[in-house]
This record gives sequence, structure tokens and C-alpha cells, in this order.
Amino acid sequence: MPNGETVTTEWVAFSNLSADFSIGRQTADGSVQEDYCPGVYTYELQHAVTSTGNTVTGDGFSGVLLVHRNRVLATMILDGHQWELAPEVLDLKSQAFVGDYVLFDVAQSAGTNSFTCAVQDQHSRVYRMERMQRSLARENANPDCVEIALDVDNYTFGTFGNNCNAAVDWAVGVLAGVDLIYRNELNDLITLQATYVNVWETPEPWANIVNNAGSMLESFRTTWLTDSDLSTQQRDFVHLMTRRGDSGTGGIAYLDGVCNSYGYGFSAGMSAASDFIPLPSYSWNLDVVAHELGHNFGSNHTHWCGWSGSADHPSGTAGGAIDGCYGAEGSCSDGPSVSSGTIMSYCHLNVGKTLQFHPVVEQQAFFPSLTNAPCFGGCVPTVTSCDIGCTDPTACNYSENAIEDDGSCSYDVDECGVCGGNNESCGGCTDPSACNYDPSAPVDDESCTYAPPGYSCDCTSNIGLVADLGASQSSSSTLEATGNLAAIEVTLVWVNTNNDGSWAGDALIEVSAPDGSCFSVGGYNVSSSCALGTFAWPSGWNVSGSGTYTHSIDVSDLGMGGDGSWQLNVINGWTNSGGVNYDFNVTLSGVCTGPPTFGGCTDPEACNYDASATLDDGSCDLGTPAYFDGDGDGYGQFFAQYFCGSVTPAGTVLLDGDCNDANSTMYPSAPGTAIGIDNNCNGVIDADEEEIVCPEDVNNDGAISVADVLALLSSFGCLEACEYDVDGDEAISVADVLLVLSAFGQSCE
Repeated sequence: MPNGETVTTEWVAFSNLSADFSIGRQTADGSVQEDYCPGVYTYELQHAVTSTGNTVTGDGFSGVLLVHRNRVLATMILDGHQWELAPEVLDLKSQAFVGDYVLFDVAQSAGTNSFTCAVQDQHSRVYRMERMQRSLARENANPDCVEIALDVDNYTFGTFGNNCNAAVDWAVGVLAGVDLIYRNELNDLITLQATYVNVWETPEPWANIVNNAGSMLESFRTTWLTDSDLSTQQRDFVHLMTRRGDSGTGGIAYLDGVCNSYGYGFSAGMSAASDFIPLPSYSWNLDVVAHELGHNFGSNHTHWCGWSGSADHPSGTAGGAIDGCYGAEGSCSDGPSVSSGTIMSYCHLNVGKTLQFHPVVEQQAFFPSLTNAPCFGGCVPTVTSCDIGCTDPTACNYSENAIEDDGSCSYDVDECGVCGGNNESCGGCTDPSACNYDPSAPVDDESCTYAPPGYSCDCTSNIGLVADLGASQSSSSTLEATGNLAAIEVTLVWVNTNNDGSWAGDALIEVSAPDGSCFSVGGYNVSSSCALGTFAWPSGWNVSGSGTYTHSIDVSDLGMGGDGSWQLNVINGWTNSGGVNYDFNVTLSGVCTGPPTFGGCTDPEACNYDASATLDDGSCDLGTPAYFDGDGDGYGQFFAQYFCGSVTPAGTVLLDGDCNDANSTMYPSAPGTAIGIDNNCNGVIDADEEEIVCPEDVNNDGAISVADVLALLSSFGCLEACEYDVDGDEAISVADVLLVLSAFGQSCE
């Protein structure tokens, strides 16, 4: 870059070839139809960052990169400048570059081109529109396909060493760049799709027409309408690309050839290469083709006097010529001087230009023509009959139809079962505690997000703003909050105070996180500097009627989060607005306000008391209950306390249910003592607990006699489980004998 910085760019592949794309070769033996195997790969500029970390944007940020079999070409708009990357020298015979590549500012290059074009006004009906119609071109997710058939004449075929494929690659590459220009400039309202390329390997019918562009164009049109092979080819427009310099003009096209038989034009003086010296020819090729197709779409030159006055016209309501790079076409004064021109101008003759369309050209020519065109339809996926892919049978992505290896062979299958994959197709968050937990994900992709400590995953916060704002004025509101922003829900109560051409969709809002990162939504011709990008309002917002408007946007992929000041900045995004009233309420999903709530045990007496907990979650653990054991039988009758840990307090036991803590023979499951008390504490006197009336009658015959003495003496000395134990001391001794003798002769009945 001029300031010494380097720029790192990111490109994404695209194709503008139709599913049934083929080529025609007009040979000495007649017409030959062939399938086409692309020798050029096309890429679109997606992102650019300087060596200092700044994102490159600027007016019209765009670019196209062509990778041919033996060279690379690119053109891009960065910081409002048109840049081109090209080999310094190219051998046209071998189509191989020699030397270094050069990156240069097209407007500052040494070469010039005296191109002017003629416009055949066969269909001169030019539509006009007001600002309201611009909404039709905003963020079209499904662009209509404009099918383009290309023609390469015999002279140009010869400049490629009579190599048909090289000529086709060149033509397709140029159209790919023009397609990107139209998609970027018209917000994907249309895409230009190549359906057919015809190459003249023998002289074409107009080969001998010299310096008569009108006759050459009509001969070209008539040939395509009457030739049996060409007339049947599917197309909306047909465009001739020629390197001839003797056509009498740099290019010519019928004006307003949409959906009729006049969709024809040609670009002349084109370059087959892209040499730095003497001319930035790839950008030139794109310029001339985009210019001539612009006439087919219904646009006059920018120096035409017929442009109506509008808010975007440099002369305001006066209208007339848009710029003064060339003498006015019509009975009006020359337009204002400009520092850089646009595609439909002749500004390359003096001040230079960028590959963009002027807003007036878009509003008054392109949009009316395109939105009233019934012949344009949807695009179909690009398929080529000669597949390029992996030719190694041992690879997991081997293609048996591939005839050319593209270096894509892969030999590893990821955990998702995808050949050459990186687990993205089945990856997700595998942490159940995360807000975005995915129970079906077998592989963690490190995408887990968590609620801020003390908050839930589903918390939301609201930030509002009410303001009367004139053109480009702004107002902001802040909110102290914390979290990770997942989505926004916007409600706007909007009043068109002056009932002018303002729209609700002119509103440009910027949502900023505490770290300063931000994204924007909306705006008309006021832009945002937020690095995370700009979203669009729904098309239903592009109206002037006061009312309530709502919209939701998923922004979880932006990674915005933090604790501190979140900001909503509202800007009146139309520079010509007479003033409106905004009443915004924006709900931030995943962003939380208020004091955090920490769940836990709030009982200071509990074993797991949490002093930081602000909300009792029912988890309190009071500990283990202990009971007083006064008689030492291992059971307690009265509760003593709860205790934490594993050490039981002295004088207490863990078991309760004792019915008399003063008698050690009374506790649950205790054996009976036959003295008439409830030893086992079950509430009844069991048989072994009943009191024995005559214990000396050991044989239970109703009398105390010699038989009792003999029975006692037969077990004398028993120390355990003694059947005739009279005194209940679990042993038979002299004491038992004395008791029997003292009651000798008594009756127990």
C-alpha cells in the first residue's frame, strides 16, 4: 500500500457458469459443440486486513481473483482505489508469464485508453424511478440469473495461438469479473451467468467490416438470430469480445435490450493478457464489458442530459449530466467535474475511474429495467461434464469421473465420518453446563458459551432510546450489564415527522459491547465503522409510513460479550432526511442486568453453609442427628443435636427409639427379661417379657418338690442359656438351689 502497510486478503471461490455450459467451435468443417472443462478458477474478495490490524473497507470494497493454469490476475477496490495484480510480462503464445507480478493503482498507471463507445438506440425506452424503488435492490438473497452467451471472433482466437480453450478461459474469466461487479453494485439483484461461448476458428461474417461499428453490431446480431446452431442457444444477452482495434469504436451495444431481440453488444480493443505496461488491461476488460452490458440493461452514459434530478444526483433536482468527464450528450451543460468516474462514464480519458456504477445510474436505469424483466429466472448449480477432482483411487474422496486432479485428495475421515473433514459438520458444545450445550454433538468444537456467574443462560436486558434526529444526526444510550450477546430483538416506533422521503429503514443502529466491538444494522447512505459488519433491515422497513417496526437478528457468531457499558447508538442514516422521531427498544438476549444471584445454602447452622449465596436452593445439609444415651445401651430417647463430619459427640449415639433411657434392658429389639416390662420398646408385653409368678417351679408342674431340686442340680454350673436359671443371672449356682429349697413344698397354683 502507498503508506508502506501490507494487506492480507481472504478470497472465496465462486462460479458463474450455468449447469449446461458448453462451447461452440466454428471450424472449416462446420460447427462443433463441446462440453467445457474450466481452466480458470474464480474467487471473490471477502475480507482484507492491514499489517496494523485494521480492516480495509472503503467505498465499493470488492475484488475478483482469477487463477489460470499458468498465471494469476486480480482487480480489487480497496480504500476507494482500483488496484490490479498482474504479471509484468506475458508470452501470448504460451500464455505463460515471465518475470514478477505487479500490484498497482489503476488510476495512477502509465497506460491510457481512448475508448469511446457507440450506443444503438434500437430500443430507447429508458425508465425513470424515484428513491422508493431502490429498496428492490437491497440484499436480494436469490438473485435472478441473466444468461450471457459469449462470442470470440477469429482474430482474437488467433491471438491465443489458435488455442480454443485458452480463448474460452479468457472470455469466461472476464465475465466472472463483470458478474462480481454487477452483484456487488446491485446488491445481488442479478448475477451474470455464462451459458455458452462460441469461438470462430474460421473468419466470422463480419470479419471484413472495418471502422463501422453499427454495421458490425447488426451483422453480429443477425448471425446469432439466423444461424441454426447459434440461434438455439439459451441466453438473455449475447456479447462479442474482440481484440480488434479497427471496429471504429471501443464498444457498442443496443440500448435497452432486456427481454427482446436486441440484447447484443460487443467490446473491442480488449487485451488477451494483463501486462502492466502499457495498460492495466484486466481492469480495462472488465470496464468495457460492464459498460456495454450496461447499455443493454438500459443505461445511457453518465454525461447524458436525460438524467432526472434526485437526491443522489450531483446537481440535485436540476438533473442533467452526472459528470463532466466528456461533453454532454444532449442540450444541457456539461456535468460537474469529478475526481474519479464510474463505469458508464468516459472518465478514464482524464481523471480515471473505479469499477462501480453511479447511484443515479442504478436508480434510474438498472433497477427499473431489472424489476420489470420477466425473462430473468433463478440460477442453477454449476456442473461441468469433465469433472475436476481427486484422481487417486486410494483417497476417500476419489472421483471416478475426474479427468484432472485438483490437488484435493484426502485420506483421513474425521470423527463425523466426513472425508478430509475437520469435525465441523458434527461439532458442537458438549458441556452440559454451557448455555449452548448440544447433546447430539459427538465432538466438542470449543464453541461453548456460559452465563455470567450468578446469572442464567436465558437472561435478557433492554436498552432504549427516544430521539428526534435530523439527517446524519445521532443519539446514544448506555446500559450497565454483563453477558454474551446471542441475539437482538428490535422494536421501533417511528414517526416520519416531516412526511418526506425518509424510511424507517434509514435508521442506522450500532450495538457496542464493553470492549468496544460493535456491529450495525441498516442505514441508507450513511455508513458505520463497526468492524463486525452491517446487517440489513427487512424490506418492509423501506417505507415512509409512520408506525411500529420489529426485527430479530441472531448475532451469536460475532462473539460479543463483556461486563460493563453496553451502548446503543442510533443514527438517521439518510443524508437528505428532513428529520424523524425514533423510539427504539432493543432486547439483548444473553446480556444480564441487576445483581447476580448465587444459589446455595443460606442457613448458617448447616454443614454446607455458603456465605456468598443470595438465594437458598434447598441444598442445605444440617448434618447427622445425634441422641442422648443415658443408660449406655447404644440407643437414645431424646434428640441431642446435629453434627457435621464423622465423629459422634460424646454421650450421644446415632440410633434413637429407646423407650427408657434409664434402663439398659429397654431398647429396640432387646430380649425380654420376664419381669413384666416392654424390653424391646414395641409398645406391648411380649411372652418373653411377661413376669413369672413362681420361678422356683422350674419344671412347671405346679409344685415345688424334689423334682425341681433334681432338675436344677442336673444343670448346676451352667453359665449360658440356662433353662433352669431361677434368679435370672444367666447362670445356675448355689443361689438358685437355695431359692428352690426355701420355697420347698409350696404350691404354685
